[in-house]
Amino acid sequence: AFTPRTTTDPATFLRDVHSARALGYWSTEQQLTPGLRGIAMPVKDRKGECVGAIGTTMPMPVAPVSREEAVARLLPRLSETVQVLRDVL
Repeated sequence: AFTPRTTTDPATFLRDVHSARALGYWSTEQQLTPGLRGIAMPVKDRKGECVGAIGTTMPMPVAPVSREEAVARLLPRLSETVQVLRDVL
């Protein structure tokens, strides 16, 4: 049976939040759904305030690439989309 790898420990969650802020994005694997990898980044307005987030998921079996490869492929596209959204917010 699949057991989600959702972070429930407060210290681990806080560490992950700090890491995501430093990186400007975050990626997960099988957090809520087996076989899915996700990546997301904040959407900030023109003042630099976070007003939301945008992300995507990809099936791990169909795309047997490492986390690093997935981030390298998806992060530039997410960044472009975030910039377009920032320009209209």
